[in-house]
Amino acid sequence: TLDGTLFDAQQITVPAEGSTNLTWDLPTNTAVAEVHITPDTPANDHLSLDNTAVTIVNNNDQTNALLITEGNLFLEQVLAILPDINAFKAPPDSDLSAPDFQGFDLYVFDGVAVPNPPPPADILLINPAPTQDESLLTVTGLVTGTNQTVATRLANSPILQFVEWSDINVRQMKQVSAPWAQALIEAPGGPLLLVGEQNGQRRAVLTFDVRDSDLPLKITFPVLMSNLTAWLSPGQPFDAPDNLQPGDVVRLVPQPQTTAVQITKPDGTVWESPLAEEDLLFTETDQLGLYQVALRRGGEEWEPAGALAINLFAPTESRIQPYGQLVLGTETVGSEGTGDNLGLFELWPYLAALALLILLIEWWVYQKGTRLPQLPNQLDVTALWQSLRSRFSRG
Repeated sequence: TLDGTLFDAQQITVPAEGSTNLTWDLPTNTAVAEVHITPDTPANDHLSLDNTAVTIVNNNDQTNALLITEGNLFLEQVLAILPDINAFKAPPDSDLSAPDFQGFDLYVFDGVAVPNPPPPADILLINPAPTQDESLLTVTGLVTGTNQTVATRLANSPILQFVEWSDINVRQMKQVSAPWAQALIEAPGGPLLLVGEQNGQRRAVLTFDVRDSDLPLKITFPVLMSNLTAWLSPGQPFDAPDNLQPGDVVRLVPQPQTTAVQITKPDGTVWESPLAEEDLLFTETDQLGLYQVALRRGGEEWEPAGALAINLFAPTESRIQPYGQLVLGTETVGSEGTGDNLGLFELWPYLAALALLILLIEWWVYQKGTRLPQLPNQLDVTALWQSLRSRFSRG
């Protein structure tokens, strides 16, 4: 089904422990696609939860970016080719408080001072200029000379994924101080890339002019810019992978002027929470299906802001047949050839029979011990008298 309407139905055969590939050409305006599998014998399907899968085809996650620069062909070209970026350019003397320059998700300042106060959005500074807002950053010096860079990776940092910095050279760089920032890439003269969060907004700083380096000539440049823009402004109020599993944690990212977030679960129940400057964690992902996300931006109306899809794509969970062997720690039990047959041997029938036999013996002994010896039915007095008389006559 596409957006709740039946799109296609066909009969397929999937072998056990196998797979079958199907391809559909979806309409361009498709938002949600859902696939249902109905087995021939539903009674034999002991786990029906994995018969349905849903995915977000179009989540409206385009990022509107404004590049403020005197002219930088490298930056203009790389922002133009990024698939999730709608890039616009403005001269350095633009009044960013004007209506035409407001509402952008990302502002890129190339060698241009950031106004005070800065725009209420995510900011990327390249070759930063001195600014009046020292809480944003302070330029403390200039380092010249070729600097061979050394990358410092953060745990699970998406910004340095597939980025190779071992052969990048920088002619000059600026020394900056930012209380909110953490260095990802450093050179002998100081940090080259800093990232962090300030007042609920994400910030990143490249401390050099890309034209003063060989970075634009490397494949690292578009990869880095793609990672930076994806981290700075994900385009949606949550930061989550596409293959969410039940129980996964979703990080809700505050957006400009957002005061609250609302999530409607697959069963229709609603979860709401106010948004502060820090990111918020959503942990109630135990249901399978589609989670609708809405934001409140100061008013009373909730604005749709995308959706989350949670599926049971876990082969170990779906494989419910008995295993031929089981690994417990470092030992394997029940494997072929070991002769270990695990099972229960019931002893109670034998114990019950033995107890019954003991009771029967005890009853028989009791009955024999309480019975008196029986006398003959008829007493022969004459024979007894003759016997006694013969004994006395002999004596």
